Amino acid sequence: MKNLVSISIVFLAVLVIYMSGTQSANANEDEGADLVNTEIELERVVHFSGPKGDPVTLDAGRYRVEKRDSKTLELSTGDGASHVIAAAASEHDEAIGDAEALSVAMGNDAHRVLLLHTDGTSWEAVGTYSGVVSRAAVAPLSRTQVNTAYKSRLQTRIESVPTIQPQAYEGGNQVAETWQQKLERQRAGRITSTLLRNAIGKTFSGASLKANACGGSYTYRKTIVNIPNTLYKEEGLQRLHYDLSNGEREKTEWTIDERKLKRDVKGRRYSIRACIDNWQNRDWQGQVVNGLMEVHIPFGDASITTRTIEYWSTTGFHVVGGPRWNWNDSAARNAIQDRNLSPVLIVTLRPKYSNGKITYQANDAKWDLRMNMWSRYGRFRLSPAEPDKIYSYMNSNLEILRGRYLAIFNNQNVRARLSEDLTDSLLANNYVNRITGIDEANSGGTVITVSYD
Repeated sequence: MKNLVSISIVFLAVLVIYMSGTQSANANEDEGADLVNTEIELERVVHFSGPKGDPVTLDAGRYRVEKRDSKTLELSTGDGASHVIAAAASEHDEAIGDAEALSVAMGNDAHRVLLLHTDGTSWEAVGTYSGVVSRAAVAPLSRTQVNTAYKSRLQTRIESVPTIQPQAYEGGNQVAETWQQKLERQRAGRITSTLLRNAIGKTFSGASLKANACGGSYTYRKTIVNIPNTLYKEEGLQRLHYDLSNGEREKTEWTIDERKLKRDVKGRRYSIRACIDNWQNRDWQGQVVNGLMEVHIPFGDASITTRTIEYWSTTGFHVVGGPRWNWNDSAARNAIQDRNLSPVLIVTLRPKYSNGKITYQANDAKWDLRMNMWSRYGRFRLSPAEPDKIYSYMNSNLEILRGRYLAIFNNQNVRARLSEDLTDSLLANNYVNRITGIDEANSGGTVITVSYD
């Protein structure tokens, strides 16, 4: 019995010593732990403004940065104290795997705290060391400045990485993740909407898409695709010219009350014409949706222009003669209302990896049509046959344009250039040398996951 008691006392003593050493080691480890993604270290006192303009002073030390709402950031310390400071929304180009906080000294008396999110949005708070706050608007950091600050933070992490030692925990022997390992894991970067827009801006700088069917001769009625130093193509485009039948003409007859002319004058529609009236694209946009790249090509305010030829007589309609109005008369232009549109062509590209580059497969193109009403009052009501003809013309030509503009992205030169610009943007934003693939299983939502060496 005495031996058993002695053994128990020795065991407890060893256990106490072991636990004390473990706690001490853990305390020392925590004290020198690296900053996590959303933590910053202020090396001196910085004065910020609160959400209502009240002064907020932060002592030197470590803070965790979180977005509180659309206009504020919350900085909290390890002991539970928190401070809310005013912040402005902005955008960034960094391809990050998790939210990142940055602490940036600016000259002798300015300091910025930023919180970057993975979708390209960011929030930026402006502070000073002196406590003097200017009432003038302060511009946010440029994308280049944010890039420099983020790159500096990554380099600091790499330089401070300790030697990796195996550690045991429940489930078997594992290697504890260090910042270096985490950086490798984060190199499964992202194609975001911001990054896609940058690539599109380079590839299609100065690009022009035009569609016109209202020209006086066939040589003027065509689509023109012009992407400088990449693609130039012209293709013909038809306009609608429809002669009404005798029965249809009778339904268009107008009288003295509508024309305000002589009492014995009557008029009828003779034929109608409709055409795509000089559509021209505006700035191209890019968006990542559900793991696909979308290129948005807006055409601004466009229209299907309509004209008519009328003829009229003081002796009824038994006379033989040509039309009273030709196509270029103002009366012909204003007789029928134009159909106004605000069309945006959305081209969907499925990203692919090939030979160290990000390329794509052109999936589809569709119109986002914000239909406006018929413009202008028009002199006469359309006969039943005329709206159907105009709508049929509009829909068939929208399909023609859809196919022609989708073909742009299947063009070998365009594909090569967009792939090059997209790859360069990815490499520049992730500070790596080679892309190794796309993780299609995780390429959902507003980002596309890409892996690197």
